[in-house]
Amino acid sequence: MLKSFKKHFFRKKGRDRRKYVRLRAHHLLKYKILSPQEHLTFVRDISGGGLLFFSREDIPVGSVVELAVNFPASPLPIEGVAKVIRTRHLKKMGGYEIAVEFLELDEENRERIQRQIACVYEKKEQRKGERMGRVAKIFLGLAIVGALFGTATRFFDVSVPVAPLSWVMLTNMFLLFSIAVTLLAIARKIK
Repeated sequence: MLKSFKKHFFRKKGRDRRKYVRLRAHHLLKYKILSPQEHLTFVRDISGGGLLFFSREDIPVGSVVELAVNFPASPLPIEGVAKVIRTRHLKKMGGYEIAVEFLELDEENRERIQRQIACVYEKKEQRKGERMGRVAKIFLGLAIVGALFGTATRFFDVSVPVAPLSWVMLTNMFLLFSIAVTLLAIARKIK
């Protein structure tokens, strides 16, 4: 699990050169802006360094907000203080996307966020490996059926409307077989 997380955690590609890996998420969030009134909304993505959430009201850049994020299957919310670093008006949907950076977040909560992200990425990698394995089995099945069909027509001297087993068919079957073996190897490596 840690190996695949590190692959995602330490990647630096494109414009996304963040210190912490982000996870697209949909978690419940409560926030307050220097007032006793709490607002209930949802997180759009989260990382160990901050999060992006939806708000019906515009919150000025530089504002400090108190947050409480609820993760599924977690009894305790992750609480912290964050500073608004960016806002974007959502014209079609109405409301705003608010990007915040954590100012006060204890290490235990930061680690909980990172464990949650690692768990999600691990599950994604596992599903990817399972899909690759299924595709490989299909290619392998096609290669075996082709080889059996070609061999049976030659062995039993059956006349079929398909050309007899030729070098081209053998090459195609070998290609399908090698693709299947390669995909199986990749699928096992991902698991």
